[in-house]
Amino acid sequence: MSKSSNSKVSRRIKGEGTIRKRGNNYEGRVTVNVNGKSKQISVYGKTQRIVIQKMQELRRQKDDNYFIDNNNITLEEWIKEWMKVYKKPYVSPRTFQGYVEKSKTIIEHLGNMQLQKIELYHLQKFISELQKEGKSPKSLRHYTSILKMCFDDAIMCRLMIMNPTKKLKLPTMRRKELKIMTKEEQQVFEGFMKEHTMGIAYIVLVNTGLRAGELSGLTWKDIDFDNKALYVRRGVQKITTYDDDFNKIKRERKITDVKTENSYRVVPMLDKVVRILKEYKEQKIKESEELAELGEGFKEDDFIFKTKSNNPINSEYLRKHCQQICESHNFRKVGIHELRHTFATRAIEAGIDLRVLQEILGHASYSTTADIYVHILGQVKLTQMNRLEAYLDDLKMA
Repeated sequence: MSKSSNSKVSRRIKGEGTIRKRGNNYEGRVTVNVNGKSKQISVYGKTQRIVIQKMQELRRQKDDNYFIDNNNITLEEWIKEWMKVYKKPYVSPRTFQGYVEKSKTIIEHLGNMQLQKIELYHLQKFISELQKEGKSPKSLRHYTSILKMCFDDAIMCRLMIMNPTKKLKLPTMRRKELKIMTKEEQQVFEGFMKEHTMGIAYIVLVNTGLRAGELSGLTWKDIDFDNKALYVRRGVQKITTYDDDFNKIKRERKITDVKTENSYRVVPMLDKVVRILKEYKEQKIKESEELAELGEGFKEDDFIFKTKSNNPINSEYLRKHCQQICESHNFRKVGIHELRHTFATRAIEAGIDLRVLQEILGHASYSTTADIYVHILGQVKLTQMNRLEAYLDDLKMA
C-alpha cells in the first residue's frame, strides 16, 4: 500500500470503518445497508474528529436504509425544493418573502456545494463573510435558523447524516437602546401631526401601540365608539411574490392575517383617540357625500386610512410620510415602531400592569414584553423607590 500523504489508511475505528488522509481533508468509509444491499459510504471532514463523528452517526443509522441514491443534490436544489414543500404552504406571505430573500444570499455563497459535503467550517466562513458585509447579529441568527431548519428536514428526508449548524459560533446579541419620544417630544409631535390629514394615523399609533400593519388593516367596522375599543382583525402589507426558482413575480398590497394568535385582540381607546377618530370619520363622510350618487359613498367596511388612489396604506407608506412630515417641521426622524415603544413606555410610567400591557400590545408572551421594556421598568422602579424614600423622610423614618 502506498504511503503517499494523499492516501494514508489508518486502523479501523472500533472495527467498523476506516479513515484515510485525502489531501488536506480526511475520508471515512463505513459499510451500510442501502435498499437492502451493502454499500460503502464515504464521509469527509477537515479533521479526523469530524469524520469520526460522522462515521458514528452513520453506524447508528446503518441498518435503517438511511441513505438514498441521489446523494449529489446541491444546497441550491434542496433549499428551493424545501421552501416549496415545507415553507410556502405553511407560513405567511411576508415570512415567506423574508425566507426567500435570505435563501438567495445563502445560495450565492453556498448554493453549488453538495448537501452532504457541507461542514461546520463552510457555514462558519459564510457567517464571517456576512459579518464583514455589515449584517447584524440578529440577521445572522435568521440565516442560521433557515439553515438549521433546512438541514433538519434534509436529515428527515435522508439526504444528510448530521446537521452542520451545530456548534456554529455567532456574535453576541447586544441589546439595542430603544428609541422613545420624551413626553415633551410626544406633545410637539402630536401637535404638528394634527395639521396633516394623514397625521391622524400617527396620533392613533402613538396612543394605542398598534403595529403599522395592524393600523393599515383597520376598517370603520373595527371601531366601537360606544365602548371605546378597536378590534385588531387583519393587516395590510406590501408583499413581493416569487416563483419556485426565487425569481420575482410582482409586488402588491395584500390583506394579511395578523402576526400571531395573540395579535387578534381588543385595544381600549383613550378619550382623545375616540375624539379624533370620530372627527376623522365625520370628515370622510362629508367628502364622500358628493360621490354617493355614483355608489361610491362612505361605507362602514372601508379601510380607515387610505392613499390618494383609494388603496389601503401600508407600513412603507407610513414610514415614508412620517419622515416627510417630521422633516417639514424640523423634527428629528421618528421610526414607526418608535411610536409603539413610546406608547408602551407611557403605559409603564402610568403604572399599567405588565400583563395588561402584553395583551394590549398583542405580544405572544409576558416575557416578550418584559424583555423589550426591561430598562423602562428599571427606571420606573427607581422613580417609585425615590417616592418611597421621600415618604419615609416625611415620616422621619429614613
